[in-house]
Amino acid sequence: MQYTKNINWDIDYDVIVAGFGGAGATAARFAADNGAKVLLIDSAPEGHEGGNTRYASQFVAYEPGATAEFKEYLKKLAAPYDYDEELLDTMADGVSHMKEYFEKYLGVEPFIYDRKSANAQIQELKKLNTQNAMESIGGLQSIMEAMPSFPEYTKLRDTAIIGMHANLSDGALYKALQQEVVKRTDKIDVWYNSPVCHLIQSPETKTVMGVQAKRNGQLVNIHANNGVIITAGGFENDRAKLQMFFGVKEMAPLGAMYNHGASINLGLEANANLFHPGNYLSNGIYYGMTYKYFEGKRSPYLANYEEFYKGSIFLAGDDGSRYFKEDSSLREGFVDNNGTWVPPYKQVHPHMIFDQKKYEQLSQNQNEFLQKALAQVTKGDSLEELAGKISADPEVLKRTVNDFNYFAEEHRDYQFNRKPENMTAFDQGPYYAIPLMLALTTTLGGIKRNSKAEVIDVNGNAIPHLYSAGEAGSAVLNLYQGGCCLADCLIFGKIAGENAAQAKADSTTDGQANLNATKLSAADLASDIKEEEYSTGTNQYIGKSQIGMGDEIVVRVTVDDHKNLKNVEVLKQAESDDYGLKAIKELPQEMVKQNSYEVDAVSGASNTSRGLKDAVKNALDKIN
Repeated sequence: MQYTKNINWDIDYDVIVAGFGGAGATAARFAADNGAKVLLIDSAPEGHEGGNTRYASQFVAYEPGATAEFKEYLKKLAAPYDYDEELLDTMADGVSHMKEYFEKYLGVEPFIYDRKSANAQIQELKKLNTQNAMESIGGLQSIMEAMPSFPEYTKLRDTAIIGMHANLSDGALYKALQQEVVKRTDKIDVWYNSPVCHLIQSPETKTVMGVQAKRNGQLVNIHANNGVIITAGGFENDRAKLQMFFGVKEMAPLGAMYNHGASINLGLEANANLFHPGNYLSNGIYYGMTYKYFEGKRSPYLANYEEFYKGSIFLAGDDGSRYFKEDSSLREGFVDNNGTWVPPYKQVHPHMIFDQKKYEQLSQNQNEFLQKALAQVTKGDSLEELAGKISADPEVLKRTVNDFNYFAEEHRDYQFNRKPENMTAFDQGPYYAIPLMLALTTTLGGIKRNSKAEVIDVNGNAIPHLYSAGEAGSAVLNLYQGGCCLADCLIFGKIAGENAAQAKADSTTDGQANLNATKLSAADLASDIKEEEYSTGTNQYIGKSQIGMGDEIVVRVTVDDHKNLKNVEVLKQAESDDYGLKAIKELPQEMVKQNSYEVDAVSGASNTSRGLKDAVKNALDKIN
């Protein structure tokens, strides 16, 4: 939108932050600490904000002390692409001081992972053999592979990963960043479920004056005196952009469900340049795959443990042929292509192919996600029948099975060098197939920015008053060092917040004369973060917890005169509508039945279960 002198502004702030993920929370916090009155605005409903930071593995890159070597490492990872040296230098400096960042700005002594501690945890988890354990093993293996992720490009061996604590994938980092916002509600207003639709920009000076957002069904013009910061994440949930930039029909998102490409849309309105939008990370079975998901739903992370690559099983491409080594794995979302690391190979409808004995083996595994995958299985009494059902070439599929059987009997995979101990010849039918698709952890590209977090236009100039941080245009270029995405949020979120807060010589104050010209109600313009009160009766207690994957869980617990549990009511929660909601529905009844909050977690919802139990414990602890 072009700014005119007659524009009707509805409300005025010093800084507007578009996107309440890790980068947005950080930017808002540091803008407020530098004297700005801030509006932090997100398209997601309350409890579902947080972007990919909420769902990430929660570990952050840390290189203790070897800053110069780490800078050279990042530049080698960026090759052969051109890169902004100052941008990578800023990233490396931030990673080298990440421990101090956690201590100073998050108030914690971070947990530092090394190979020895991660491997010890993996061995203990393997003994449990549960779905939650398998998920944690996948995260720990990622950590071990990330120290460093591409050792052939560096002599560094001290590259580490740090986190809020030893647990993975529990949203702890995001919760900490979110609480820093909550502590500053005198300086930061928050709007949920209010997508930013447009930037408002001066046609003469190109200065970004503010934004237009949709609030309670109404379009609202919000004026920014000093700056607008774009932190609205990537485009994992925008099929058109996935097709445009990645050349795939669709991908299954593993993280945020509200990343629809707003950062790119807003940047393009202001003539911003794009920055490597074809870069992304996958994770999961084989080369970053998961089973078929339903559009609009978050896909489960399915670890690549040995059941998927041992025995009479292989992955077939669209025509029914094998196209990579099944017992190899991704390295930070990239595959080895004859000495060059590239994003995973793309097929439209790949399938996992296996025989009866492998089907029986998989059926006995109680992994809940695997059982959901098996529910999508296709059966054929012959390879010709199976090929017809999965749209593969029957002759190609038969030849592939024959070749596979030959390799298994010869104890040598002449095609892809899969380990001979991982191959067993197929029996004579029936045969099975499970459809798979590429899983998408995060997009990496977006709008271009410099080391000051200023957004750069197509002519190489900084767009006045416009900044970005995080996945909106990640500083990670080409290959990815583990933990750098969250590091980017923390490093450039801070820089963007500090720089946007500073009053400029061309600060735009003239819009204040027309405030609230459209006569919106005070409720429309008020912050969505409010102090909530919950009523209690006799023998009733309120308990709260920040441990779940959503925002705060609040319960009202009722006990009898002997302090026995009689009822557990969930008054507030924002857990996912699949496994998280299952825990919310089932656990209160089980707690009352057992007269204890210490009940078994719901499979696939360990974090929600832990948060709910913590809230009930908090309530019971208040009983005299």
